[in-house]
Formats: sequence, structure tokens, C-alpha cells
Amino acid sequence: MFTEGNLVATPDQPQQVIPANTPEILPSPTDIAPVEPKPTDVPVQTETSIPADLEQTNGAGLYEPGASRQNPLPLIPGQTTYEGSEWRISIDNVHRGSEATKYIKAHKTDRGSNCLDGTFVVVEYTLTNISSVEADKRADSAFFSHITGDKLSVHSPSVYNCTIDTKFDEGLFPGGTESGSIIYEVDEDERSLVLALDERTSELNSLELEPFFYAIDTDQFLQVPTYAPVTNDAGRDFKYPAKEGERIDVGDVSITFLRSIRGEDAAQRIAEANDSNKPAPEGTEYVLVEILMEYHGYKYGDRNSNNLGLPILKIRDGNKILPEPDIKDTRVPPNPLYLQEEVYPGGTIQGWEILNIPSGRTDLLIRYTQLFDSNESNSRYIAIP
Repeated sequence: MFTEGNLVATPDQPQQVIPANTPEILPSPTDIAPVEPKPTDVPVQTETSIPADLEQTNGAGLYEPGASRQNPLPLIPGQTTYEGSEWRISIDNVHRGSEATKYIKAHKTDRGSNCLDGTFVVVEYTLTNISSVEADKRADSAFFSHITGDKLSVHSPSVYNCTIDTKFDEGLFPGGTESGSIIYEVDEDERSLVLALDERTSELNSLELEPFFYAIDTDQFLQVPTYAPVTNDAGRDFKYPAKEGERIDVGDVSITFLRSIRGEDAAQRIAEANDSNKPAPEGTEYVLVEILMEYHGYKYGDRNSNNLGLPILKIRDGNKILPEPDIKDTRVPPNPLYLQEEVYPGGTIQGWEILNIPSGRTDLLIRYTQLFDSNESNSRYIAIP
């Protein structure tokens, strides 16, 4: 186990190193002698409220302040600054609740008609190009960010649902600065909000991000769930399919088919969900399936999230897979599963999928596989009532 000044690690968790673009607010770790942190506009977090029983939670261990959701740095508008290798990102202000609604009303564009249909957080940033390379860089692609909280969801910027006139849209040469705002939609009752932030450089892609975390709710500690072993083999053999309500485990994902609706009731709900939905082809009927999914990727540490909402569902009839009718692009279920957000370990999503089967059949199976997984041993089968 590593001691104070380093990350805590277990035999199952390799040592994780704070990247070279660590913000100035962090003191340099050392095993030789303590080093005083440099003066900064952001107060150094000298005390944390992390319970002792979380010291080795999930094999991830404690990180340096700011490097995990459990131990975020305080977000102080007007003072908090992240400095990477190419960008300096200053957080100027944070608007929540009625303040966020007021800000959006004042700045929304014609495309911003959906801006007031949810609960939002607006963060105002100032970006400065600090690269040593004499080239213009787009401010709107300078960094990745999202907000998370006690729901364990990943709330990415609401760029498609809500557009305001203070978005970033300029190219900046070294020394250039631009200010703008980003909108994040969160759950109405979500607490312990934390902002995750990391610059986007020419050498990084989305799989290599190591964000820093800043507490928006500085008076609330984010509880991260502990690891629960996943051992259920239900539905592995098509001869013994899982039933509705029975949890199925595949790798780091659990899936439960909560209920199904078929026939006229399903057809009516699907028609009401979207005007473009067409009736089921002759001789077939729709089946609406409500699905609950949970992510268990604790072994990957606190920097990992997963988009669970892309399961591959097929209908098995004896020894063959039934072809899908040519209507997939127009089938939009109520509260679609595929529109749910990414989640951190312990997080869940819940929504509906639409299937199409021969009318009246009760001897068919749903085959579930994960996206990009062609291993048949990871397929699971569920009986359709």
C-alpha cells in the first residue's frame, strides 16, 4: 500500500499517477520530504471528510485531492482554475435552480426551445490558449466536462437540447482568451454535485481522459457505492431462460427485464410515443420491454463510466434468429433506453425497447448481447410471457 503523498493501491490495482498536467493547486507528491504547495488563487484542500471505511473501497483507493469524485477540490467561482499543457480553464460563475433558468432565458437562441423543460446547471468559463505551438485552436473543443452526483449519472453538456448565445465559437492563438457558458441538465432531486474537467489536447482521445473533480456542493460528501460481487448465471443457457424480474449478469453489467407489454396496449403506447411510429407489419405484433441496467465496473477505478443503453436484442425461435422487420428507424419507444446517460460504477438506467414478434407466439426468447461483443458465451436468454 502506498502512503500519504501517493495514491493508495492494492495488489489488484496498479499505481495510478497524477498526469503531468496536474493543476497548480496540488502539491508535488514526494517520499523524501514534504513540499510546501506554491501560492495559488485556489485554496489548497488540507482536510477531507472521507470516512475511514472508504480508504480501500472498490480496489481504487484514495486519490490526491481533486483526482476522484470522493475527494474533489472545492469549486470557488472566480478563483478555481485548471491549467493543463495547452489550455487554462477558469471557472467564473455557476448558476443553479432559478438562477440557471433566469440565465438561460436571457441567453437562449431560437434553437433553445427545450431549455426550460428540465433542471439545469450553467457554468461560465474563461479559456486561454497557453500552448507553445503557434497555431489557432478551437475554444469549443478545448476540454471535456460533465457533472455527476449522487445519482451516479454522467451529465454531459446539453448542446443538442439547449443552445444559448454565449457558447464558445472562436479559434485562439497562444495568449488568446474567450469566455462562454456550458449548460448541463441534471436530475431535479440530485445532490452532491461534482464537476469533472479535463483539457482536450491533440495527443489525447476520450479513452485516455483523467479528469479533475470540483465540488459544486461543497457541504455534501459524495457517497460512492462499494463493490458487490456479480455471480448470477441466469439465462446463460437458452434451454433455461431467465424470467421477467430476474437479474442477469454479464461481465460488469447487470440487466433485469422488469416487464413486457404486447398486443393492442403496446401498439397504442408506441403510437403515442412518436408520430412517425408505424403499426406492426401484418401477422406480427409489438412487444414493449422495460429494462433496468446497472454498471459494476469498480475494478477500473473512479475515472470510468459506461453507456449501458445500447443492448442488442434479437428474437430466437428454436434454432434460428428471426429477421427484424424494416421499420427499425421509425420505432421510438416511450422513455427510450438508448437515450439514457452514461453512468459511473453503481449507477443504473431504466427505459423501454421495442421488439417485433409473430402474433400470439408465447414460445419465443429474447437474446441479449452487449454492443461490440460477439462472444456467444456472453449471450443471455429471457422468456417472453
